[in-house]
Amino acid sequence: MDNGATNRAEKSSPLVVTVPTRFTFGVFEVDLTTEELKRSGHRIRLQSQPLRILAALLEKPGELVTRQDLQLKIWGTDVVVDFEHALGNAIKKIRDALGDSAENPRFVETVSRRGYRFIAPVAAYSNPANFAPAAENQSPFDPPLTEASAQPHHFFQKRVLRPRAPVLGWMLAAIVCAFAAGVFGVLHLLKNLLAPPPRLSQVSLDGGIYTQGFRSPETLSTLAVEGSRIFASAIDQGHIILLESDLDTGMARQLILPADVQEPEIDDISPDGTKLLVRSHSGMELQEAEQPLWVVPTNGGSAFRVGDIESHDATWTPDGKKVLYATGNRLETVSPEGGTSSLVAEVAGRAFWLRWSPDGRMLRFTIVDSRQNTTALWELRDGERVAHRLTFGTNVPENVCCGTWTSDGKFFVTQGTHNGNTDLWELEGNSTANARQITNGPLNYTSPAAGKNEQIFFQGVDSIAPVEERELDSTHQEFLPRTDFLQGAVRISFSLDHQWVAWTDVPGRLWRARVDGSEKMQLTSGSLLVLNCAWAADDKRLAVMAKDPNHVFQVFEISQSGGELRSLLSPDAPAIGDPTFSPDGKYLAFAGLPVLMGGGNDHLPIRILDLATNRIANIPDSVGLFSPRWSPDGRYIAALTLDQQKLMLFDVAAKTWKVIATMFLSDPLWAPDGKSLYFCASTGESRPIYRISIPDAKVEDVFHPACGHHNCILSGITPDNRPLIRVDMRRSNIFSMNLAER
Repeated sequence: MDNGATNRAEKSSPLVVTVPTRFTFGVFEVDLTTEELKRSGHRIRLQSQPLRILAALLEKPGELVTRQDLQLKIWGTDVVVDFEHALGNAIKKIRDALGDSAENPRFVETVSRRGYRFIAPVAAYSNPANFAPAAENQSPFDPPLTEASAQPHHFFQKRVLRPRAPVLGWMLAAIVCAFAAGVFGVLHLLKNLLAPPPRLSQVSLDGGIYTQGFRSPETLSTLAVEGSRIFASAIDQGHIILLESDLDTGMARQLILPADVQEPEIDDISPDGTKLLVRSHSGMELQEAEQPLWVVPTNGGSAFRVGDIESHDATWTPDGKKVLYATGNRLETVSPEGGTSSLVAEVAGRAFWLRWSPDGRMLRFTIVDSRQNTTALWELRDGERVAHRLTFGTNVPENVCCGTWTSDGKFFVTQGTHNGNTDLWELEGNSTANARQITNGPLNYTSPAAGKNEQIFFQGVDSIAPVEERELDSTHQEFLPRTDFLQGAVRISFSLDHQWVAWTDVPGRLWRARVDGSEKMQLTSGSLLVLNCAWAADDKRLAVMAKDPNHVFQVFEISQSGGELRSLLSPDAPAIGDPTFSPDGKYLAFAGLPVLMGGGNDHLPIRILDLATNRIANIPDSVGLFSPRWSPDGRYIAALTLDQQKLMLFDVAAKTWKVIATMFLSDPLWAPDGKSLYFCASTGESRPIYRISIPDAKVEDVFHPACGHHNCILSGITPDNRPLIRVDMRRSNIFSMNLAER
């Protein structure tokens, strides 16, 4: 071919140059094209110079960017400024915008006297000079289309990151201890502690993986790996779907399940990779401790139920011929087709995350104590009937959960939680000695699953802003984030005269303030978990549903000016909650709680406490109802059936119940005038909010929050009759790590 032909060919096929123009990390996004920083899709004000510095850090995640590099890139060589002051001020603005801090960084880390490092996982998107517009009807799980992602339904993309090494103090302390034990111990610990941590590879990018604790403390969110395929539950418009994703192609597809399997959660995958064990996690698990178990073929075909058994977790036996399932405090085996179950062992609580060693001679599992919110690992050896609790030494956090062996059995990987931070730890083989931390933030790393050989997959959860309170904008009919003192509230209650507001936050503390935010006061300490509250008519008292770590939920009374909590019933009473005052403040209604919130198996009626005489009376025909709500005018009490399929209304004068709504629903709240109730539909597209007029029970579909990959919950009603929703902002992606690569 002559030179002219070559030139013509080059002109007809222009070089596609890719430049990163958009970065995402956690709930944040930086778009260099529009020069915007966004949080959950909403723009955050950040000036041009700090934004350019942030972009420079994002271009090299996990790497040191020196002060000199930043000076040349941002200011150049010809501009004379007080560089150190300008850089420090810009970094402070970046941290303020991200909610970060220099003392405990989750995003921007200071490297003393040298520069800065961006320490959170980053996904970078490149827009080529010649690019095609995004495809219509693109899946909500797709990353934006680029030259390397030109087909719809791409879910996975790999990005390599380096976790921060464990702190130096741990290393020095371990070395000193080992020296006392002898040279061999020193060498062994040096090998473990001084070896570089394994590399992390971010596999998924959209942040929609179903997280641990999403519905309840017993939601542990398993990943299942078979060759190049990963099966995981994901969040779509507030609902849970089951995805199969191919690591090689990045393609993802939703597995179609029977209508009886709602909000599916994976328990395990068979040894040959052809069948999943799946349970429904529709919310009924709060009321019914055990659920039907299903077998879902991974290569197509119809799902079928495992006999008539009910369980809260399950796994395949090592030969794949039977199912080992946990029900109550028992471990039993049964054929996938059903039949008679055989007892394997009785254990010390409710067992989850059942995992066999590769040789099939050992079973390890996690016992979850929902009352005390603790987890622990237990072990049952072949031929034994009694399990024993595992301990891992003083350097491993007390709350240990969800361990799994690598496929070759060389390592056992588990997660440990301390002060709200969760990381992964590895042990050699079946040993429980010399545990080594292999991740160190900034995300919470959970749910390890074995891949090939020494590869593991797991979730990385960004919880820098775990909740976001949104208020309905009546003008535009959309929910917009609050930016005031209630922006991080979880449950919100306004006083009857609309002058005061009380709320709970993520750690479970109770606060109160004037509705304008003045006179803000924390009413309870961090040692107490408060779930919700209700105002008395005099605005001077609140009824509180709360618990300490060693007891079940109870109902207390506290002054709005603070002080001691006063228990309204005997401390030995069964778990109760959802207190609601009568409008005159003379009576308090409350109900029993579901099993997983500490309630007993015997369903209690809704009861009314006479605050003057301390006498308690049962509301007629209320057994099996919970979540009572007294109307502002005192005429009615609303409640839900335990299966959350019916909204009931009690006429206080007539002492009769009637059904006013039938659908899967949650969070009933009265409008301030008492003429209607709001509630959230837990099924249906986008989790709509309904309003039902009282007493004619006319139901209106009034709002459809755009929840995306987040979980939306109705959290309050403002004095001017506008719904508030709480959005769970946690984002979870899949990561991988090869323990053989150090």
